[in-house]
Amino acid sequence: MTRIEQFASGCVYCQLIDILFPGKINITKVNWKAKLEWEFMNNYKLLQQAFLKCNIKKYIEVEKNQKKIQKPIKNQKNIKLVF
Repeated sequence: MTRIEQFASGCVYCQLIDILFPGKINITKVNWKAKLEWEFMNNYKLLQQAFLKCNIKKYIEVEKNQKKIQKPIKNQKNIKLVF
């Protein structure tokens, strides 16, 4: 990753959760080629479902994440807080 904007699709977060909590996210459903905001939303929904399965009490505001691309920084801080 060379730019923070590359985290916007949510793929990296899904992959990180899959590494840390194997089997809690269906990684085959992650849209790795997501380019549009509505495609990102599905990845964030998968991430939120994985959080619920792992009993992680962080809520991802999916709709707000899609309205502003600068949200990856906040998401990175949230992921860091989990660990």
